[in-house]
Amino acid sequence: MKAAYSRAQPWNYSMLKARTAELGKTDRDVAVAGKMTPSTYSLKVNGKGEFSQEQISDICQFLGIDFSEIPRYFFAL
Repeated sequence: MKAAYSRAQPWNYSMLKARTAELGKTDRDVAVAGKMTPSTYSLKVNGKGEFSQEQISDICQFLGIDFSEIPRYFFAL
């Protein structure tokens, strides 16, 4: 069964990737903070899945991203 909602293009996670690098963290570090496997995190930042609200919250806390900045890091086009 096909999903009822589909975006034409994946979100742009370049700000998230830049923040991770700026802090000297790895994708694995962020995956663990978001309570997922590194392979699941990789799929999500490469447009093959969606982050849950809990994962976004955990990652923001880990990377020191203010919740008001969530759209810049997780919902940029």
